[in-house]
Amino acid sequence: MTKSKAWMLVNVVWYDGVAAYVTKFILQAELISDKLTEESIKLTEEEIAGNGEILKYDVLYPLSHSNIEAFKLLEDAPADSDEYSKYLAYKRYTEMWF
Repeated sequence: MTKSKAWMLVNVVWYDGVAAYVTKFILQAELISDKLTEESIKLTEEEIAGNGEILKYDVLYPLSHSNIEAFKLLEDAPADSDEYSKYLAYKRYTEMWF
């Protein structure tokens, strides 16, 4: 029996040697346990590589494909807003997975 997977919005906490940062990612996880797939962890580590060390993955909630597509529409949100961080997560998602 295979486990069902889902796309999740995830806060990734990472440290660059001076300060800690939180960056949103759209990653794949097991639907029941919220455990991130090995591929998601590998791709996230590649994305952060050279900039710092990942301290924590904080899985927030599952996303449907329409939710993910809606994040694309948040491009004009204020740069310091949660909405804009979701747009950046969408951009990362397309770069990492396609």
